[in-house]
Amino acid sequence: MSVNNRFLLFFAVPIVFILWAAKTAGLMGVLVYILESFVGVILLEIVNYARHYGLLRKEISPGEYE
Repeated sequence: MSVNNRFLLFFAVPIVFILWAAKTAGLMGVLVYILESFVGVILLEIVNYARHYGLLRKEISPGEYE
C-alpha cells in the first residue's frame, strides 16, 4: 500500500477529522462533525438533483430540448 493511494487518503482524512474533533471537543465535537457532514452531503445532493434532473427545459422540436 502506497501513501499516494487516493482511496486510502479519502478514507483516512475523515477519520483524522473525527479524531481531532474528539480530542478537542469530546463527544459533542464528534456529533457536530457528523451532523455537519450530513448537512453537507444533503446540500450537495440537492444541488446535483437541481442541476441534472430538476430543470425544466423548453422543447424546441419533438425530442430536442434547448
